[in-house]
Amino acid sequence: MLFQAREKIIDAKTKRENSIFSWLMKNKDPKEDQFFKLFVADAKHMTKYYQDDSFDTIVSTFTLCSFDDPVEVLQELQSICKLNGKILLLEHGRSKSWHGLSIYLDKNAERHAKNWGCVWNRDLDDILQKAGLEIESIYTWHFGTTYYIVCRPSAKVKEERRQLRMESEKHEHRSSWGDVVSFLWKRKNNNVV
Repeated sequence: MLFQAREKIIDAKTKRENSIFSWLMKNKDPKEDQFFKLFVADAKHMTKYYQDDSFDTIVSTFTLCSFDDPVEVLQELQSICKLNGKILLLEHGRSKSWHGLSIYLDKNAERHAKNWGCVWNRDLDDILQKAGLEIESIYTWHFGTTYYIVCRPSAKVKEERRQLRMESEKHEHRSSWGDVVSFLWKRKNNNVV
């Protein structure tokens, strides 16, 4: 989707440059002439791109069906959202109120995921609970398959993620020095005849 968005941005920019409003842009610094920055990011590692507590509000629409580990992604989003911020989710998943519809979703889920990259029968209530989000409200429609969720990050999850990153950074630091020592040791031993 990011690649498709990039194409649409290029098209919009071209149309704008050819419009009657292009004269507004002539005296602007080219660096300022950006709609927004677009890049491909690993959603499980958003803290590589953004610091903790970077955002007041995070909006995610119809994404949890496509992630390999939606719980991990939601926990990572909590890291970059301010503690008093909000995470707004518009998602789709299992129907809790229409059993027959859930049977249909389950029966066709594998084929749909293979064709479209969308696991359409995920249990969003279970995912939200495992992610540790603090739920403010949940609204459902479309026979209970479409969800609008307003939630806040959990202080406990934020701290757990911070600790996990610190441990990972320590391990990476130790590994990198271990690799250097190992390389030097092998090099020294290879030079001895």
